Amino acid sequence: MTDNVLAFEEFTGLKLAGLDDCDIAILNLCAARGLPDTETLEVDVLLDKLDEWARQVKVEIWRHLYRFEIQASQPPTEFSYGNSLGRFFCWYMLQVLQEDCGVAYHPDRKFNPDCCRPEDLFIHGIVDENGKGGTCASMPVVYVAVARRLGLPVYLVETRGHLFFRWDAPHGTTIHWDSPPLDLWIPPDRFNVEGSGEGIAYYADSHYIQWPELWTQSDFEHERYLRSMSAKEVFAAFLIQRAECFHALGKRDECMKAIYFARQLIPNDRRYEWLHAKRTKELRDYEVSMDHLLQMEQKRRATRKALPGVRGHSPNCQCLHCEQSRDLSQFLPVAPHGPSCQCWHCREAREATEAPLGMPGHPLSCQCAGCLNKRTQPHPIHVAATHQIMRRITTTHATGPANVAQPNPDRLPGI
Repeated sequence: MTDNVLAFEEFTGLKLAGLDDCDIAILNLCAARGLPDTETLEVDVLLDKLDEWARQVKVEIWRHLYRFEIQASQPPTEFSYGNSLGRFFCWYMLQVLQEDCGVAYHPDRKFNPDCCRPEDLFIHGIVDENGKGGTCASMPVVYVAVARRLGLPVYLVETRGHLFFRWDAPHGTTIHWDSPPLDLWIPPDRFNVEGSGEGIAYYADSHYIQWPELWTQSDFEHERYLRSMSAKEVFAAFLIQRAECFHALGKRDECMKAIYFARQLIPNDRRYEWLHAKRTKELRDYEVSMDHLLQMEQKRRATRKALPGVRGHSPNCQCLHCEQSRDLSQFLPVAPHGPSCQCWHCREAREATEAPLGMPGHPLSCQCAGCLNKRTQPHPIHVAATHQIMRRITTTHATGPANVAQPNPDRLPGI
């Protein structure tokens, strides 16, 4: 970031002064730009699809409006709209989106979104024709995008580990539609709408203090949860999702850029300050470890050049027999060395048999929890590779390869 600090407009393609009037769907897709599998996204097509969904919702609400009894005395509950006209609108909007438009959870990652797959966190996983569904990070964004196309006063709300949306109209709101024709005033109301599962619910704020994750003391102190989010706060949250995707994919520079611009939008957010400090430390530790690995690789190459080849060949000969001899010399845990020896050469031999496996479909540099856990588990490939190398070593020291000089332990430095 210090060498080439981009302006906000260069990084996002948006103007900071116009965020309040910007479509929340555009903010979300802009934050996803540059992530894997987003290169071919046609933003205009996705926005047109949201417009079509909004038209479908209008028609269905208009058709079923006769069902609402404005004089009814039945109060709303967690799972019914009762005599609340705002809840009635949200009820039918979610019903149409879920049943007719296919807005739903991804069946395989309903409660476990994968940061290596941006479609789990951004709305193109739902709106795109090849999308398989979303998560609680993307479904509420689709609901808010459609609701605002209908003129409904809804806002995205964040709690610990979850997003939902809220109807927030303390002075009431007027709905004006040209097609189908509708002019309607909705009384003041404020309620939360939960549609990120199967069905619709209206939970109170207290519900989200304990679900889906119990708040800690710091969650109460930073005072960022359970607030109707402004456009800047929403876009900052999308940028943090972008940062976590790049972090899981091992692209630390892009991760730091996204966090930097999120902090520019909301400079006094303690959560982003803490995350920025954490990722900065991880980046510095990574750079130190890479320097150490580079030095070890240079030392290994220098040592390898000093290893013997076939008798009579030049020291720099690159023929198959010389290369085989040098390769065998790297795996030389012979007496007085053994399986528990911790010298540099024995550690090199053991590390060479460990295949860098991770989750299927993830890149080799992926640092997500699944890949890290996968690499720490024993794998049949590791065992087979170890047996194969040890058989080669045993055979070589017992009979010696044809036309290959026997490795001399005395010539290896440090032994």
